[in-house]
Amino acid sequence: MSFFEPDNLRDVTNGRWIQRLTQSVDLIGVGTDSRCNLSDRIFLALRGPNHDGHDFLRAAVDAGSAMLIVDRDVDITRLSNDVGVLRVHDTRQALIQLARSYRSTLKKTTIIAVTGSNGKTTTKNLIDTVLSSMLNGTASPRSYNNDIGVPLTVLSTQPQDQYLVVEIGTNAPGEIAQLAALVKPDIAVITAIGHAHLEGLETIEAIAQEKLSLLDYLQEGGLVVINAEAAESCHHEILTNSVIRYGFHDNADLRITDYSLCGRGAYFQVNNRQVFPLGLPGRHNALNALAAIAVAQEYDIDDQRIQNALAQAQPEQARMEIKQLNDVTIYDDSYNANPESVKAALSTFCELTTEASGRIIVLGDMLELGRSSEALHRVLVSELINLDHQYPLTHVILVGEQVRFIAEGLAELWPTNRYVHFSSISRQITRHINSLCQSNYAILLKGSRGMELEKLLQWWSDPVPIRNGV
Repeated sequence: MSFFEPDNLRDVTNGRWIQRLTQSVDLIGVGTDSRCNLSDRIFLALRGPNHDGHDFLRAAVDAGSAMLIVDRDVDITRLSNDVGVLRVHDTRQALIQLARSYRSTLKKTTIIAVTGSNGKTTTKNLIDTVLSSMLNGTASPRSYNNDIGVPLTVLSTQPQDQYLVVEIGTNAPGEIAQLAALVKPDIAVITAIGHAHLEGLETIEAIAQEKLSLLDYLQEGGLVVINAEAAESCHHEILTNSVIRYGFHDNADLRITDYSLCGRGAYFQVNNRQVFPLGLPGRHNALNALAAIAVAQEYDIDDQRIQNALAQAQPEQARMEIKQLNDVTIYDDSYNANPESVKAALSTFCELTTEASGRIIVLGDMLELGRSSEALHRVLVSELINLDHQYPLTHVILVGEQVRFIAEGLAELWPTNRYVHFSSISRQITRHINSLCQSNYAILLKGSRGMELEKLLQWWSDPVPIRNGV
């Protein structure tokens, strides 16, 4: 019997039929977006802050859905008589119930869970890039890492898949434990423990506890792949014999012993032996790739295959994505920001732009830092000053309320024509940048997602992406 057989779905969710499914159809998965192709899929009506899936039931049927899951009575007269409508107590909870039950059926699939303060999505993508060179599997799309994205990812896995790479995020205590209990990983990857989501988690110690709670749900005999620096700093004992520590740290089992940029990519050496190419720039991305290598070696994937896969890796949208606008190069790293990722972005940008005739850095607020926000923004002043000594910066543009602390620090050291502070995103910033730019200039965009720095790209008429490579 298929897991997605209607009466099984009713039993798993403890639901009741408003209208039974009468047409003969092999259901294959779950969808929550009525704008997508929902052929042979169940449409689960979720509520969000700005929408309610119950308002789009007719659209879901038009998109091909043969069965709807709802948590309130709906007018079925507007629907086809052969469409199934199942009512549950809460659709969001039903999504968790379905995914938890479906996870228990994935007997042949190795589940790889990735968490960390930064680098999660890139590491997840690199693991998938390498494993897919030899195996069949599934990975979380984009940043599907919360209590909606994780269960949807699990439910998208095919029974014959050899692996599933799932990203797990958090911004409050207990969230990782809830998702880890659902996923029950065979391999747990922890990329970093840093100053992210301090607003909800408050301290680095609490962040470490939250990230490491993933290990409480590791399957017996499972593998832990952890950044060696994170393992060293968190002071938590990892209670398993199967641990691979990776990084630049001396105690790493897989250690980067040499690194160099090459075009818009990089090369790095592991344990003074094998050299790996990488289609992504930056030491932080070499670390992400090292985690992927650790996982791939567990599958006995040979170095040549790993090298070929990593060489073809491309950046995700707004993660140090390089774009060209006439004779100006834009480095778009605007997807998100915390202190560690900002420092990595600044360093990588400067290393990549040694031939640029000028460098403009656009920094937006780092959000969700709570009471530490002022101090952590002020720390970036010294980072900018030190970089400026090695890689002269033409201009720094600060966008947001919290970056005013950076502006205050720069005011003590720089003339006012070297930086400017805008309280929010606006077209005026684009005009200001245009007034500064000359031929062969390079621009970095870095800030938290809520700062909407990507609007600058739209106002620049969508610059053309450039393919990375080594």
